[in-house]
Amino acid sequence: MPSIYELDLPGGMTERGFWLYVWEVKVEADEVLYVGRTGDNSSPYASSVYRRMGQHLGDADNTNALLRHLEDRFKNREIHSYERFRMFSYGPIFPEVNRTQNLPTELRHIGSWRSTFTFPIAIERQHWNASLLKNCVLPATM
Repeated sequence: MPSIYELDLPGGMTERGFWLYVWEVKVEADEVLYVGRTGDNSSPYASSVYRRMGQHLGDADNTNALLRHLEDRFKNREIHSYERFRMFSYGPIFPEVNRTQNLPTELRHIGSWRSTFTFPIAIERQHWNASLLKNCVLPATM
């Protein structure tokens, strides 16, 4: 049966750059988290968090890491059968670097920002009793 859905996307999420984000996926009585970032260590280019959001839920095997982790965890479940996908994002922390510049050293260590970013969000959203789909270092108090 057809339904009407609403997606309220802040315009800032379309800005290219290096972002950190947390996906919260509701699956029946369970919630799972996926922590990620845009860009990678070997390239000065990074997409917007909005574009990365679409890639995570798409069909391309080399960019849909969230979907693959969900398929590993919840076998034989169609993507439309999950109750909710919610994304929290922070950024852009760094802008894209133009082609003539070298990649800043800070970008090579952005992975360590994941736990720094995840911790305050999890504290703010104390109801998160979710398990992580993707490995992320979190403080032992969580």
